[in-house]
Amino acid sequence: LADREGWYLMRISPYRTEDSVIQGVVITFIDVTELERSRAQAAQFAAIVKSTSDAVFTKTPEGVITSWNGGAERIYGWSPAEAIGQKVTILTPPELQHQPWEVIERVRRREVIVGLETTRVRKDGTRIDVSLTCSPILDAHDQLALVSVIGRDISERKGVERELRRANGALRYSNEELQHLTYAASHDLQEPLRMTANYAQLLAKTTLDGRSREFVEQMVAGTRRLDDLLRALK
Repeated sequence: LADREGWYLMRISPYRTEDSVIQGVVITFIDVTELERSRAQAAQFAAIVKSTSDAVFTKTPEGVITSWNGGAERIYGWSPAEAIGQKVTILTPPELQHQPWEVIERVRRREVIVGLETTRVRKDGTRIDVSLTCSPILDAHDQLALVSVIGRDISERKGVERELRRANGALRYSNEELQHLTYAASHDLQEPLRMTANYAQLLAKTTLDGRSREFVEQMVAGTRRLDDLLRALK
């Protein structure tokens, strides 16, 4: 025992002779190291579950809630006294009543469900977006005893995503409208521009002094540049 550190249960029993005379004591040691480690791990896990802001609860294969932490109360609004013993469907909107049973069947097949994004209902009736992680808890016979559920409120993130989708949709609509507008403007302006260019070219062929001809040539060059810009808008 001196070479091995751990937890031991020491039992001291008297050693008696046949006539019940105590001759000494018998000392036995039982190694309970693994048991104590399991207890310590369980205590650590319980502390984590108690302090986390996520909803952590368990339910039976029949869908009955058996445990409920503070995070679950904060997210869903039900106190432990109100939630424990209830069917888990109290958290599910009418159109998703089938979902908890589908989750249980998947977990029954030893599947661990990670990041299932769905909708749940609070005690006050408001809907929230949640991400669920569900895993099996097995009994000594390797049968499903409980389903562990960890839920995270992702309503804020999903709201931002919806706003981004709306903004992107509005931006696409504005771009399409702008394209239609620029095409129409380009098409409508090209006809009077061609007429201006034609008259400018006709005027350039008439008898003009040097200064006037320079002005006309600049006007023709300008109309050509403007025509190029309008064509680029299409």
